[in-house]
Amino acid sequence: MKKFLVTIPLDYTKFSMLDIHSFNANVKIKMDESITVHLDEICTYANQDVKEEYNVAVIISCDSEQFKITVEYIYADTEKYAFEIADCIAYEICKDLSYLAQLHNINTHYFHVKFYYYTRNIKILEEKISNVNEGDSSNKVKQIIISDNISIKEHISMTEIHSLSKDDFQEIFQKSKPNSGINLMLNFFYKALGDIDPSSQYYNLFTIIEYIENNDKKFAQAIQLVKKDECDVLIDSLKANINNLWLDDSSDKRNEYKKRLISIISQDLQRMTNLTRAEKIAAIINNGYKIYDIKEPPFQFEITPVKMKEFIDLRNKLFHGAKTDQCDGEKIQRLSNELMVLCQKIMAKIIFGDGV
Repeated sequence: MKKFLVTIPLDYTKFSMLDIHSFNANVKIKMDESITVHLDEICTYANQDVKEEYNVAVIISCDSEQFKITVEYIYADTEKYAFEIADCIAYEICKDLSYLAQLHNINTHYFHVKFYYYTRNIKILEEKISNVNEGDSSNKVKQIIISDNISIKEHISMTEIHSLSKDDFQEIFQKSKPNSGINLMLNFFYKALGDIDPSSQYYNLFTIIEYIENNDKKFAQAIQLVKKDECDVLIDSLKANINNLWLDDSSDKRNEYKKRLISIISQDLQRMTNLTRAEKIAAIINNGYKIYDIKEPPFQFEITPVKMKEFIDLRNKLFHGAKTDQCDGEKIQRLSNELMVLCQKIMAKIIFGDGV
């Protein structure tokens, strides 16, 4: 078993969402003190059943706008395995930092903030194993500072400063455990940030909506229209009369078509409720997350079935590869921006409370 000290430099995008001549949007993120979070790492010796648990300190620091992750320490049999662990840690940190930064970015329509790193810049140093103090766990972190600078021609500029607390980051980090719902949401949110293709960005964000749609059905309070025993009667009737239906008379395909037809109708009957898909999603967001509207200029809209249908219709259009024109492009960007703010709010409700 070897012991490794790892350092990973981070950077973040200053991606402008506006492609306008003589307009410059920029963002600067600063952190006045380091953040320390602790992980429990289970190490297994090669070719042995012996397992040991170590406390790993992950320190996020910023020196003159240069962010860096320091991992004290990774225990592994090989440097390659230590690298794989470091890569996973860096991704999780970048994902959580990006969400926190974007959550406090009131100019979502101007730019996206996305932390990233290059694997080639991960530095690994092997250290001698000894009984030493492996990091300060006092967590002296105070806040992260985000400075947004938007410059317009004629030397007009606007600067906004936001403070992001260390407690908020640690709350996100603790909630985003592997295989958790919020971790999945953060992954898709991270993919959407800074994506120059509005369609791809939109699709990643809508995946978050589909997740809550599938996992928070109880808040929709939908009533199934066809009970299981009634469904069985209808399917039995269909099976008895299916030979009277016109189907492709190719002998080797006819039975396959019958099975597919019965399967499709059976699934649809079992899914039928008194609510449309748009009504279900609106009810889940209203009842489960206590979100009834978005009022964050320039985004202002109510969470209604009509609005959810607009989101769903665009999702279906993109999913089925329909052609888009310039007007569609503007609509995709607008709805993508609106959906990002909505997803931020949903995730904040899960992470910080008052939701689900």
